[in-house]
Amino acid sequence: MQIQVPLRPNKKGYFLKFKIQLLSTLRKLNPFYKPPVPLPKSIPLQKPSIQFIPTNNFSSRKKQTIQCLVIHSTGSLDTEKAIEWFCSEVSQASTHFLITISGEIIQLVKNGDRSWHVSPLIRYSQNQLLVNVSLSIHLVGEGQIPFTDSQNESLIKLCKYLLYTYHLSPLSVYTHSHFEPSKECPSSFDIRKFRTSLKSPLDKQVNS
Repeated sequence: MQIQVPLRPNKKGYFLKFKIQLLSTLRKLNPFYKPPVPLPKSIPLQKPSIQFIPTNNFSSRKKQTIQCLVIHSTGSLDTEKAIEWFCSEVSQASTHFLITISGEIIQLVKNGDRSWHVSPLIRYSQNQLLVNVSLSIHLVGEGQIPFTDSQNESLIKLCKYLLYTYHLSPLSVYTHSHFEPSKECPSSFDIRKFRTSLKSPLDKQVNS
């Protein structure tokens, strides 16, 4: 015959639970007590509308992660010529994203691949090539002509979405001229002001 031995209650667990409940009650009876305010939850950013026009001008990232965004200007006001250039075998050039004068966003190279937007010899760090760890964004534009409001709005939306997706801070956004000072690209672009426009109250949580 099997004998059942009654289990003793866990006195330590019981008293600990009682102690926590008592302290919670006493805290709430304090006239200066204020209940904790929950932190706002980060809201996933909505992906902007993007049209995909593929180009064959791309190569492998070699399993390296995305660490920065690089902003360029096409040097021309003609969107069709820019797309034709990025899709041409002769150009040996491409970009991940192209933003038209009207603010439309066109993607030519998938994020997982590397575009040919700078020299393959330029380094992001001592051990990393820039093309392997960057996403490139070209805005249709020329010379000293400022980008349109529609372009700037689309650029902010796209950069915010990419920074959120890859857990990067606004300081991870650069211009082409940052890596090649001899090229003013894009010209008259205030990168510090633009980085400030990318910040929001939830950025500290999203990019931490």
